[in-house]
Amino acid sequence: VLNNSIDNLHYFPEDDYNGPDVLQIRLNDMGNVGDEELEDIKNINININPVNDSPLITSAGVFSAFEDSLFHIDNISIEDVDIDEGDGNLQLTLDCPDCKISLQLPIDGINFISGNGFENNLMVFSGNLTDVNNTISNLDIIGNQDFCGFANLQIIASDLGNYSTDAIEETHTINISIDV
Repeated sequence: VLNNSIDNLHYFPEDDYNGPDVLQIRLNDMGNVGDEELEDIKNINININPVNDSPLITSAGVFSAFEDSLFHIDNISIEDVDIDEGDGNLQLTLDCPDCKISLQLPIDGINFISGNGFENNLMVFSGNLTDVNNTISNLDIIGNQDFCGFANLQIIASDLGNYSTDAIEETHTINISIDV
């Protein structure tokens, strides 16, 4: 019976932990054989390999606006538990074919790959987590000229493979209702 229990033993490390750990197995016969308790302790060394966790994007999911009028989208944030494992940079894509996106000044610590941060339907930039979050904390949006309907602002965060050779992306969509 005891061997079957040990055969079905599962080890689960704490979330996001990597590194060494020790599983201690202690067996005690509680004095059932002979006059005194016998005990044996075995330590099993475990090495938990790191995995590349994807970034997490949070924001409100729905915004309303009026045609040809500027509006703001705020409280967008990016998290990445293992960002410091690599060079600490993220790449962010903001894509809204039916709207123009502008970043509020000042824009510090950001390197543009596509777009310039002012009235772009699509912009791609990189920077460290703090600078990226400061940059996207309050976006100015205006629908394309005379556009009325539903628009989607798609945000894609890539960790650029900060802990492994493979980058992991997270995609988040904000729905925008633009009315007359």
